[in-house]
Amino acid sequence: MESGLNLTMAAESYIRTGELAELAGINLQTIRYYERVGLLPKPKRTKSGYRQYTQDDLDLLIFIKNAKELGLSLEKIKELIKLKDDTRAKGRAVKNLIDKEIQDIEAKMDSLKILKRYLANLNSTCSGEMPVSSCPIIDSLKRKKRTKSK
Repeated sequence: MESGLNLTMAAESYIRTGELAELAGINLQTIRYYERVGLLPKPKRTKSGYRQYTQDDLDLLIFIKNAKELGLSLEKIKELIKLKDDTRAKGRAVKNLIDKEIQDIEAKMDSLKILKRYLANLNSTCSGEMPVSSCPIIDSLKRKKRTKSK
């Protein structure tokens, strides 16, 4: 994925964490977190311990950020990164991952529609004029829910 940003760095030129965060448009702590969870490789360090990043690191961070903005989990982003870096992988694997994500979203939407109907029905039981202690919504929330036996 092209980041659109080109650092035009010489072979030995690096950027530090703060600059990388600014260029990628993400929080400094997020970069460190991505390193800890294995999304971003551990960078080289200067003798004094400063992290040194490259254009590839910036491109990867922008890839991760864009995938997160689409709602993909970090686990799915890890899968995409592995696929992206696998020269033998086919686009079908990426397509299947996104198909699964679409199915998950549709299932969540169905669950949210059911929840919305339930809350609307519950809300309709309360006129809003009685004391809270008599509110049917509060009564409903105080009752133990029945669960199916296993």
